[in-house]
Amino acid sequence: MLSGINKNKTADLLLQCLRAIGSPGPGPIDENVRMWSRNGIFVSILEPGVGALEELIDLIEKTGRLDGRSASSVFSREYIETMVQELLNRLIILAQSDSLEPTELTPARIEASLKQWLDSFEIPSEVATYYTLIGNLVLDTPIQIGRITFSPLNDETRQKIMSEFDRINALVKDKEETKSAARQHIDGYLQPNQRLSVAFGAISEAEPEHAQEMFQDRVREVLHALRFFGFFLHPASHRALIDLSGHTYSGKNVFLRLVSDQQFNLAVQSTGFLFPYELTVDRLGHLKTIGLEIVQAIFSKQEDERTALESSCINAIIWFSRALQDDVPDSRFLKLCVAMESLLLKRDDQPYRQVMAERVAFVLGGNLEGRQKIASDLKKIYDIRSAVSHEGRSRKLREWLGAAEFYAAHVVLRFIHLVQEQSWTTENDFIEWIDSLKFA
Repeated sequence: MLSGINKNKTADLLLQCLRAIGSPGPGPIDENVRMWSRNGIFVSILEPGVGALEELIDLIEKTGRLDGRSASSVFSREYIETMVQELLNRLIILAQSDSLEPTELTPARIEASLKQWLDSFEIPSEVATYYTLIGNLVLDTPIQIGRITFSPLNDETRQKIMSEFDRINALVKDKEETKSAARQHIDGYLQPNQRLSVAFGAISEAEPEHAQEMFQDRVREVLHALRFFGFFLHPASHRALIDLSGHTYSGKNVFLRLVSDQQFNLAVQSTGFLFPYELTVDRLGHLKTIGLEIVQAIFSKQEDERTALESSCINAIIWFSRALQDDVPDSRFLKLCVAMESLLLKRDDQPYRQVMAERVAFVLGGNLEGRQKIASDLKKIYDIRSAVSHEGRSRKLREWLGAAEFYAAHVVLRFIHLVQEQSWTTENDFIEWIDSLKFA
């Protein structure tokens, strides 16, 4: 349990934050706007609420105590900010359940939620905040998608990271010249760059050897989703190559791990980026309308909390995203097919050519004529897939690559919406829905 916090002051700052919830107006976004999305709720806090949010984080960082240790010695500032966001989300959900505005919550209800939140703090086996540079993702303000925060690589972000690094570096027992060299090395990678952004997230390192892989997986899931939904907004010739800086063209892949206990680690790999993927607040809103909002709710869950079909949706997005990145037509075609099959095909379904044609037709077709056309196209696509898989090539592949891309994109998108609309959790729910359409 986190103690030492002035609860009255905390409750007052929470109310100030809730009063400042709103939508940014037209024009350039104020750099002080704070935005995040978790459990399907998108939150924007405007001034003066941003000042109250920072004051609340300062209050917890400076006065909070956990088992005799200061909060700042146990948790990074980014972790505390994430926890405060979680508390604000709880209050918003609580108000919505009673058809109230968040500011209409009674002091007693805010106090009860605050107590429950403070009780949830515990000393983890080890908490580290991981940072990595993202090549080609251009932001105009920080955003949070699932449990990952993305910020522009500007002076404010750089100072924030270096301040946390300096706090930990001061505790490291080493020669001052060695510590100074480490600082210069890290600071060199964090020079403001409009073509780079920073992704960061806090990981409780119960298994430290897998923590960085877990962080990378979470970041890449989000990037795959941005690439997938971006497909519906951008012409094919302008699709951006966004990834952990270093996995696309030229540059460096930089990982910084800051643990709240005298530890830091820097890992650098050479690689890079190409065309920019501009994620403005307006464009993010479009992506949410298309379906990113549904996927964000999945990202907010722990991996083992996702339903089977939620996991399948993320897997299909990843396969489609990989296809977009693949310049080899044969393998690109196969990955598009895998994206569809991962959602629509059970392991023992035979013959899969007929099964896929039928299921895609029911998922996308609105009438008999439309379904017949879709089924006919899918059979041709799967004839090509069979030729590539068994003979290594097909003369018709390039002719049908665009159609495969179209069908894969719309199958994945429609399936994501159906999972939410129909409340499906298992593949049997989907099969029962298909059967009901057959006999309708």
